[in-house]
Order: sequence, then C-alpha cells, then structure tokens
Amino acid sequence: MKKLKSEDKGLFRNVCTCQVGMGIAMTMIGAVLPQIAGEYGLDYSFSGLMLSVQSAGYFIAGLAAGYLPRYFGARKCYVGLGAMAFIGLWLLMHTSQPFLLLLAMLLTGISKGSGNNFTNQFTANISQGDTGRLNFMHAFYPVGACIAPLLVIACGASWRTAFRIVIVFGVLYLLHAMVMRVSHRKRGNPKRKERLQLLQAENILGLRRNDVHICGV
Repeated sequence: MKKLKSEDKGLFRNVCTCQVGMGIAMTMIGAVLPQIAGEYGLDYSFSGLMLSVQSAGYFIAGLAAGYLPRYFGARKCYVGLGAMAFIGLWLLMHTSQPFLLLLAMLLTGISKGSGNNFTNQFTANISQGDTGRLNFMHAFYPVGACIAPLLVIACGASWRTAFRIVIVFGVLYLLHAMVMRVSHRKRGNPKRKERLQLLQAENILGLRRNDVHICGV
C-alpha cells in the first residue's frame, strides 16, 4: 500500500473506525432483534418488515449520498447521515410504537449505506485509487461484526446496555469526524474517475460480501 500523507492519516483512521462501528451496530441489531420482538410483543412478520425497511434505507442512501455533498458538503453529510444509526438505536431502546420502530430501522439502513459510500470515496481520494488500502479499510467491518455478539454476551440480558455502549462509541467517532481534515477529489484523471464511478455503482447494488448478515430472526 502507498504511504499516506500525514494530514490524511486521521481521516483514514476515522473511516476505519466507521467500518468497525457499522459492523458492531448492524450485526448487533440482528442479534438482539428477537429479544426486542419478544419484549415489545412483535410478531414474526413485523420483525421481517423491520429488516426490509432497513434494506430500503440502505438503497436510498446509495442513491442519495452521491448528490447531497454537492449542497451540504462531504463532512456535514458524513457526520449527519452517520449519526442516524445511533439515533435509530436510541429509538429502538425507548419506543415500542410500530411506526417509530420502522423509522429507527430506516435510519440505520440510511446510515450504513451512506457510511459505505463516504468511506469508499474518502479512502479512494487519499490513497489515489490504491485498491489495497480500500480492501484494508473494509476489513474493519467484519472486526466490528465479530465484536458485536461478544458485546451482547458480555451485557447479558440487557440489550439496552449493549446499545448504550455502541452509541457512546458512535458519538466519539462522530466528534472526531467533525474536526478531521477531508480530502477532496482531484479533477483531470479519467481512470480514477472511472474507478470511483465503479465504487458508487457497487454501493447502489449492495454486492459487497460484508453486506450479507445473519440476522437471527
């Protein structure tokens, strides 16, 4: 892998942390969804609907994340859309209303889809298309996915405690994202532009291996 510039190392650490956080949050939702359904009295069909809404949020983010930065800036979109996952977890903890539960899952799906889009874009920008660094960044998602069930087990029957820990983790990474330097795409390189377009298409289709989850429902 190419060596990063000193000013880009903080950004790369943040996107790797984002992948860990997404891996923890998304896998944990699937792991505790049966407990949530049992506590809130949800039937099997509604639990499946919640997962479908989450997937719809992921699809929406894949379409929208490429356009929103033009109007609001990459940093604001990265932080704002990333925060939706932790807002969704908070809603899952505090409400049993069907509409709000579906909204919570939609927010987590949007956050995951936008997070994949922005981490791909940021990593491609700072590494000048180095696919090795891009693959290395994505390796942090399964790290989070492995941590999630261990965290749920450590918290015992209290799935809310596990969610609180993830929310605190998310707040810390978002605070860092608010002050980090964001590298912007350089123009005039058609090959690089073609690679970035391929990454965006991959986000929309959702064909990466780490998007396949065992949800336990």
